[in-house]
Amino acid sequence: MKRFIALCALTVAPFALKADMQGKSGMGSDDMFVSATSAANETWSDRTGVSAAFTNSKRPLWDVFTIQPIYRTEGTMMNTVFVQGDFGFQKWDSPQLSLGLGYRRLAASNDYMYGANLFYDHEWDHSHNNVGTGLEWFGRFFTIRMNYNFRVHDHKGHMKEITHYFGSHHTTGNLDLDFQLPYLPWTLASFGPTWHHDREHKGEQSHHWKYALRMNLAGPVALEAGFGRGWGQGGYVKLAVNFGRAAFAEHTLSDAGIIASEAFTARDLKNYTLETVGRFGWIR
Repeated sequence: MKRFIALCALTVAPFALKADMQGKSGMGSDDMFVSATSAANETWSDRTGVSAAFTNSKRPLWDVFTIQPIYRTEGTMMNTVFVQGDFGFQKWDSPQLSLGLGYRRLAASNDYMYGANLFYDHEWDHSHNNVGTGLEWFGRFFTIRMNYNFRVHDHKGHMKEITHYFGSHHTTGNLDLDFQLPYLPWTLASFGPTWHHDREHKGEQSHHWKYALRMNLAGPVALEAGFGRGWGQGGYVKLAVNFGRAAFAEHTLSDAGIIASEAFTARDLKNYTLETVGRFGWIR
């Protein structure tokens, strides 16, 4: 725990300096995101990256991830169908492959967006095969996500019949609320409950809360730190880097009071139609 607290302190320190430099230079939140790309100018590399997370486990967790569109409504971005893939040591102690299909619909007013996704996960060493489903709701200031995963293999590693999927002996789920911190448009906070049920081990059940911060250092680089029983002994620090530039742009409120426009930054949801789906407790 002491090591994790120290890592968190090192994580936050650069942002105190960043905020101080912003105040001295007179830069606003619009200036901070001037180099970000918009959804219309994205390339495949803007939606592809690598990440590494450091916990109390023997080896760091790492993965290579990408999210790419199958179909997008031109101009309005109202409908988006996408595929997402991840490969690496994402949660367990052996390589894992995740493949997913998702859909998002943006309201005509651009004030909110909702979506659903379906994932298949395969972990090699223990022949774990999981199916995951998720629901998302995006607002201009916060995001709500709910994920549910169930194991679909028997003791010999064989896949179960589809009629047995929802009778899985091993299930996990999580509910996350992500939101911008006041006066820190580059910082995203996240918290929510997770639960685990394993009928194969005497009906083992656990419920706990997890908390995390994700901070955009510069362009494609983001740093994430969190704690909760979902990550080994209690905490992690994660670095994520896109192969391209950051694929989002923020907009300061112009139709609110001075204090509100300085404290909070409204999102243009057109630039979030291809945001990576957060799974296994990561913010993404």
